[in-house]
This record gives sequence, structure tokens and C-alpha cells, in this order.
Amino acid sequence: MSPSQLPVEIVASVCDLVATHHLPGFMLVSKSFRCIAEKRLYAVLDVDLFDPQRRVRATKCLHTLTQNPFAAEAVKCITARGLGVVGHSLRDLFVKALECTTGLLALSLLLLVTPDTPLFPEHLPLDFLPRLSALNVDDPDILVQLVPGRPVNTVRAEDTISGSSLDHVLAVLFLSTSSIQHLQIRVGATGQRDILASFFRIATGAPFRNLVSLGLQFVLPPPSLAWEPLQTLLDYMASTLTPLHTLRTISLITLPDSMLPPDQILPLTRGAMEMILSRLPYLERIEIRWHGWLRDPVTHEWTPIPQNKLLRREWIFRDWIVKLGG
Repeated sequence: MSPSQLPVEIVASVCDLVATHHLPGFMLVSKSFRCIAEKRLYAVLDVDLFDPQRRVRATKCLHTLTQNPFAAEAVKCITARGLGVVGHSLRDLFVKALECTTGLLALSLLLLVTPDTPLFPEHLPLDFLPRLSALNVDDPDILVQLVPGRPVNTVRAEDTISGSSLDHVLAVLFLSTSSIQHLQIRVGATGQRDILASFFRIATGAPFRNLVSLGLQFVLPPPSLAWEPLQTLLDYMASTLTPLHTLRTISLITLPDSMLPPDQILPLTRGAMEMILSRLPYLERIEIRWHGWLRDPVTHEWTPIPQNKLLRREWIFRDWIVKLGG
């Protein structure tokens, strides 16, 4: 039996065993091999325009998406870096490539430097990224452009959202055609009262009634917030979150961080975690400042989370990306 006569299921199973860098060679075996391998090869793309050495390869990839409909339709996730440091023509090419990726589910867009002109046109067509469900950006203004009218349920914005802009951003999230399940944002605040006001607007907002994970960073002027007032805030926050029965992950941070020694911070955060659990017993992950705990699904014991795996460091869609990439 020739390779072209193999059942699609067998070819797909074999393709899953092939390392990504060997897929171009795998695609040369036959037309059926090419179709299956191309879907996997283009499912998850890393477009690095910030690094000049990788920019040439990334540009070729973008051109391929605009010229090869099959490849464009196979794309499920794009991570793009450095659009703020390249010229208008390359940014326009990126937007044109996105127009072709009609099956895109997740977009991670890190400009690194804010471009001199908006990345996207003011009015986007209704068929632009129609299936987009997860959005990770540094510039919150991009949320305002991409969320309305799309089934976005996972949102992360890295740059600080000012208190005056928060209501506008929350209103835009309400315009998603799907309820928000995962939210990670950074909010500017002037003091404890401002933190509570912002938190209340988020926790009680209509778009967030089905939240599964909530990661909030509140940026304050120095000095850092002492532990006693922070514990009072955490108590109030936990009480506010009790109606959210779908919530499983909570990460709460006030910046700048406290400079207490680790041997003091660990028991303090552990005590805060136990207080939150008394109000929200269905939580599976709790993070406070630089310490986090995860409930083991089998033993139900709580174990520490490595600091490089905290939500303040990672996008919650990261694990989904790995699955998409096979």
C-alpha cells in the first residue's frame, strides 16, 4: 500500500508523532500527508517581529497566510511580538494576515512599544476574527477594538488601566457575544478605597457572572500596602465574590509588593488563603502577591505554586496553546 492510500486516521496519528521541525519533510510524502501536516504546522504560530533575525522568517509566514487559504484556515492561535517597532507596511501585512485567519481562536499581541498610529482601523468588519475567544494584549485599547461582537471569553491586559478608563473597558467587555470566563487585568488605584471601588465594579459586573478565574493587580503609589489593611481588603473581596459559584481561581496583587522577609510573608499569605477559603470553599487555586497554592484534584491537599507559574507571570490560555499545538 502506498502512503497516499493510508486511511486519514492513521496518517493523522503518525503526524502527531512527528516533531514540528520535521513536518515540512512529512508534507512532501503525498497530498494527504500535506493536508494533515499543514493543519498542525500552522495551528499555533509565533510571529516574532521584535527580533530582527527572526523578522524575515515571520514576514514570510505572514505572506503565506495571505496567499494560502488552507494554511490561513488552519491557524488557531497566534502570538505576535514587536508590532510597535516595525514600519506601517509590516503592521498592515500583519492585519491583512489576520483577516485571512477566519478560524483563529486565540491572539496574544505584545506590541512592546506603542505604535505611532493605531494597529487596527477604527471600524473593523464583522467577519474579522469571527471566532476569536481568547485575547492577551499589552495595550488595553486593543481590547476596546477587538472584543465587541466576538465570542471573547478569556481576556488579559498587561498595561495598567487607569481608574478613569476602567468603566469604559468593562463596558466593552460586556459587548462580547460570550460571557467572560477568564479575566486578568492591572488597574491603577490611589488608595484602599479606590481599590475597593474598582474591585466592586469588576466583581459585580454583568459580564463576569460566570467567571472561572480572576487575576487582578492594583497599582498604587509607593509605599507598598501594609499587610493589616490588605487583609481587611481581602476579607471584603472574598465576601463580594461569594455569588460567583463558577469561580475556581483567584489572584490578588497590590503593587508595589510588600518587602517583608519570606519567613513572615508565607504564614501571612497562608492565613489569608484560609480566610478566603472559608468564604469561597469551591476555589481550586489562590494567589496572593508572590505566593500561591493549588488544590490537588485527587488528595485535595494544598501545595505551593512555583513563582514562575503564577498568573501574574503567565497567560491562563498558555496550557490551551500547548494542546492546540499537539
